[in-house]
Amino acid sequence: MMTTPYAALISDPALFAPLSSTDGRSRNRRLVYIVIFWLGSFAGAGLSMRTNIFVVTLVVLFCKITALSCVIFAEGASGGGHMNLVA
Repeated sequence: MMTTPYAALISDPALFAPLSSTDGRSRNRRLVYIVIFWLGSFAGAGLSMRTNIFVVTLVVLFCKITALSCVIFAEGASGGGHMNLVA
């Protein structure tokens, strides 16, 4: 699951470009993905140790709905702000 983002990040030609550089957009996206993945892993482990499964399920549901809304309302290559779900 994490092998591809790690490999793509390490092999990115703009690996050492400044963070604000437009050449490093894909690198920045991969880096954010990796950081959020690890933060979520540790947060989930801590949450599951201190609460019950119902609370963990609610948090996961909230995260999944948030991620889905980010995908639906993300700007695509055509510049649209929404995805046409009906063909």
